Amino acid sequence: MASKASLKTFREKIAVIQAELRDRIESASCGLDGSPAAIKQRREQVCDPVTGFRFFVNTYFPHHVIHRETSELHEYLFERLPQMVASPDSENDVVAAPRGEAKTTLGQQLFDLWCVV
Repeated sequence: MASKASLKTFREKIAVIQAELRDRIESASCGLDGSPAAIKQRREQVCDPVTGFRFFVNTYFPHHVIHRETSELHEYLFERLPQMVASPDSENDVVAAPRGEAKTTLGQQLFDLWCVV
């Protein structure tokens, strides 16, 4: 009979394999190259302080950017939000735009997620 420690170790190893397979399947299903070099390149692009937010949104959340051309608001947010993060000073912006312009999606949800990444 297997000991509890070896059963726990087995389950941990299976969980790691499961996570790796899930990542591969998700990468392949959304058309992303899963090679280590491609992953490294995407990480570097996401971490770019100037263009990283735009790349992050367009690469991982294209379903939130449904129009081919970005609106003036989107251009502003893609430029201004990373500037605010990079600034050594505390900064606040107030943005007003019509319903459906993805203010909350870009300005709160995806931007906050990019900051965490």
